[in-house]
Amino acid sequence: MTSAATPDGKGADFKLPRQDVTGTDRSDLSYLSLAEPALGARAALIAMAAQLRTACEVADPAPAVQRMYERMIAPRPGDLVVELSALSAFPGADLVTAFGILVEHRQEWATTDEHWHAERLRDPAMTARDRVSEDAWYIQYGPAAEDLCRWVNCTFMALPIPVNPPGSAH
Repeated sequence: MTSAATPDGKGADFKLPRQDVTGTDRSDLSYLSLAEPALGARAALIAMAAQLRTACEVADPAPAVQRMYERMIAPRPGDLVVELSALSAFPGADLVTAFGILVEHRQEWATTDEHWHAERLRDPAMTARDRVSEDAWYIQYGPAAEDLCRWVNCTFMALPIPVNPPGSAH
């Protein structure tokens, strides 16, 4: 989490958690299905992503490998992504919500306006510079527009496969 003050000392104007973030119907993407057969395919894609990331983290990589790695570590909205903790598949890793389409990645307030105002009432010395923001990732992990998960304190990587292959409806 970071301070919300900008270099000029003024408060930043971030959105609230979940504000203006919406998913879309993605029933066209079989790997976003939450049915049992698709969960196995999801786990296989996550395992392959882990191996690919490891293969790209070599000393003096070939230019094509370097470009692929740089693309994987800089996901953009619309990319198929996985959260790095899921790559290790540690017990309790959320292999469902850690995998999906990146909807948005942004800096936003860590709390609601109501919570912030309550904090300021408890401590009147607080100013806009004291309000905290955080790096938030919004992932659509399932086919329904409502299948959205908000992640903070995490890192995502893009899987280098086309989300909308040539000839698809999207």
